Amino acid sequence: MVGQLFHFSADSVENAVAEVLPLLRELFPAARWEAVKRHRQQQWSPDEVETLLVDSFETPVPRPSNNQRQKRRYSGKKKRHTLKTPILTDQKGRILDIDSGHRGPPADVTIWNQTALPEALREQPKLGDKAYIGAEMAVRTATKKPKGGDLTEPQKAANKQLAQERMYVEHSIRRVKGYRILRDEYRLANGLFSMTVAAVVGLLQFADLLN
Repeated sequence: MVGQLFHFSADSVENAVAEVLPLLRELFPAARWEAVKRHRQQQWSPDEVETLLVDSFETPVPRPSNNQRQKRRYSGKKKRHTLKTPILTDQKGRILDIDSGHRGPPADVTIWNQTALPEALREQPKLGDKAYIGAEMAVRTATKKPKGGDLTEPQKAANKQLAQERMYVEHSIRRVKGYRILRDEYRLANGLFSMTVAAVVGLLQFADLLN
């Protein structure tokens, strides 16, 4: 994309990314409300959002050589060093916002408890996976199987319905990780990670709003 926009050769793009990222972030906002305003010259309406779907994905990073730094990056869930990106979509999987750059160890629910939602979205129902059980901002999650027991048939049916509703945020994560810079091991400076994710999501917003 950088090569197409700014006429760089494929071999030169990697060297130019750090300089171009701030421009991409400005031209292609990641937040849905900012993208609608820029690309359609309209005010985004929160009335379109019936349910907030919350999830996160992790991007692998090289193992830091410093022992203390590597501990701060190590994700027990992925069994490697990562940076984590919470993602928020509506009921159709349209990305509303992201909050990238968290280190691998914190649990999803811990990051969620520190999230400040826009005023217009705070009262909408929220839906997440089992990682969000116990969240301070109530999130509807699947019922966990009791230790030594089984779920009832109504509970299984409810979990299946919830999984069908949640699949849209999974599709959005798949789209974001279609960009290899976020799917494969991230090798740019860690300080540029949030800007990189914002640029990728901003380009996806632009593509969606062209339709």
